Amino acid sequence: MLLLGGRYGSLDPKTKLAYTKVEYRYALDKKKPVFAVVMSNVFLDAKIAQVGRAVLEQDNVDKYRKFKKLVLSKIVKFFDSLDGIKLAIFQSMIDIDSRYNLEGWVRGSEVVDVKPLISQISTLTQENADLKKEIANLRKSTVKQSKSKRTLKQFELQGTIHTVEHWRDMLTKVLGIFAEQKRFKDPDVLLNLNNNRATFFSFDESKVSRPHKVPLTKLYLGTHHSPDTFQRLTRLVVEAVGLPESSFKIIGELPNPNADSD
Repeated sequence: MLLLGGRYGSLDPKTKLAYTKVEYRYALDKKKPVFAVVMSNVFLDAKIAQVGRAVLEQDNVDKYRKFKKLVLSKIVKFFDSLDGIKLAIFQSMIDIDSRYNLEGWVRGSEVVDVKPLISQISTLTQENADLKKEIANLRKSTVKQSKSKRTLKQFELQGTIHTVEHWRDMLTKVLGIFAEQKRFKDPDVLLNLNNNRATFFSFDESKVSRPHKVPLTKLYLGTHHSPDTFQRLTRLVVEAVGLPESSFKIIGELPNPNADSD
């Protein structure tokens, strides 16, 4: 079993490969049945938001990606939480048993009672289903909130007045101005604005809804949010780059007769 997170690991001085990869390849060469339990991108993003980018590989990114590609070509299950590891292992063992003709021998006195484990797995499975349902409801709620009867007219930034048509255009324009001013030297300034409930910025455009490339960076902004979220996020961006709250203000907004989605 391989447990894979976001780091490549320590290198073997001879092969210049991670010890974990060396051991994994050795198991494959010996025709050992193998499976991997891999941390999902959602969990990795949550870890980044919690402790920073130290959870990701910094020095051997290409080697890590090649290793992960190899791992994903075999039996693999993803986990979104620490409790999810147990469920992923159980599911992988069932998969292993169905693919390989595994035989063994054990004393009757050493047989472990699996009833508590089965009960715990059943509970985790139900919790997982409930969480997925809750996430689906939150997404529906977000879509409803994005249909606003308000459309932005003008806003002021650092003494200059700008006119835009949509709330998302306000934030993207502010990001473009700050990018030209080279205020995003550290991408964590924007990544730290993410939270456990929503991912606003990500290096992976597939992790955000309606991605917009932040100029002069490798980050993407999700642009499918409610007007209130765009206002709050714009103010947070202004504060994150070190400008006073007074340097940004909304001058006016007009009613939108079409009530179209932002």
